Amino acid sequence: MKFQAFLLFSLVLSFLLVISAENEQCGKQAGGALCPNDDCCSKDGFCGITATYCGEGCQRQCHHLSSFLDQSTFDEVFPNQNSSNCPSQGFYTYDALINAAKSFSGFASVGDDGTRKSTTRKMGFTDAKLVSVITFPDTY
Repeated sequence: MKFQAFLLFSLVLSFLLVISAENEQCGKQAGGALCPNDDCCSKDGFCGITATYCGEGCQRQCHHLSSFLDQSTFDEVFPNQNSSNCPSQGFYTYDALINAAKSFSGFASVGDDGTRKSTTRKMGFTDAKLVSVITFPDTY
């Protein structure tokens, strides 16, 4: 009976290890592999473009807009996006912005802190990260 329980436990553990190893896509968990499409590699070794992947602990390719603009900040900057009075309700969403920004490699990911701080003061913002959302690289 003990041998059968041990065998069953060993099989389940082996199965779980194989599944978890197959799911890891990038970073140290996947031998240093990079994510396709220039996506971020999360701390857990998975590819994506949201703050979960590009935020704290991101291992590689962490330069996406979502690394510093999360859903709650987006909602704060665009408080009326879901208002029934807004003619474009549902058009300007966080996911749409993140995906659109991904299409333009320099959008909100290049520039220096001096430019952001200066723009922040001129626009009355208190957070320089927010200004990154609306500044563009010189190459456009």
